[in-house]
Amino acid sequence: MKHQLQFTFLLFLFVQVLKAQDENPPRYIIGGGLRIFVSNNISSDDTQINIAPNKGEYVETGFAIAPYAGKYLTQRQIFGLVVGYELTINKPNSLSNEKYTANAISTGVFYRYLLNPGNKLVVQIEPSILFQYQTAGYKSDNLPNNNLNLNALVGRIEISPLISYALSDKLNLVGRFGALQFLTGYWDYGGGNDKQTFSHFSTNLNLSYLQLRLEVKL
Repeated sequence: MKHQLQFTFLLFLFVQVLKAQDENPPRYIIGGGLRIFVSNNISSDDTQINIAPNKGEYVETGFAIAPYAGKYLTQRQIFGLVVGYELTINKPNSLSNEKYTANAISTGVFYRYLLNPGNKLVVQIEPSILFQYQTAGYKSDNLPNNNLNLNALVGRIEISPLISYALSDKLNLVGRFGALQFLTGYWDYGGGNDKQTFSHFSTNLNLSYLQLRLEVKL
């Protein structure tokens, strides 16, 4: 009888520990995003700066990666840090030999608000502030020496819609569908002697800007 009571008591403690773990919300997230994009009919007027001597429509290809980490402030709120790298190549739709290539690294902070936490499919809103450094090269027969090298410093404020699906208790698949963003900064054409500033709003809320993320909850 004594052994039965001990076994029952230990079983009760074990069940309570498991229950407490299930009720314990995750404290942190670690994840990463990947976006591979091909966009047709990108207008040179919609870029941060029109460095092309001829206006027209361009084909944009490239990829972007963005690892990040965050902390739950509440069940609905997450605050975190993100870094990123992006490669972009623009070519005109015409038979011109023009080519624009840009490499960018970025870092910043993000905040997330979960509209329906606890469901398998969760809708989220993610504002973020990012700082980006970009080096670029533009090749064209219309340029001196057929080449122009430049760099840029960009500040970005973005608001993005997210949808996450719980693959398991610890793993989420997250989709990011572009952003409403404000960009400001400058391009440097000649080692600090020739700068051009820019500042504008843009919207790219469509499937061509879909970024998929895998996210682990800790």
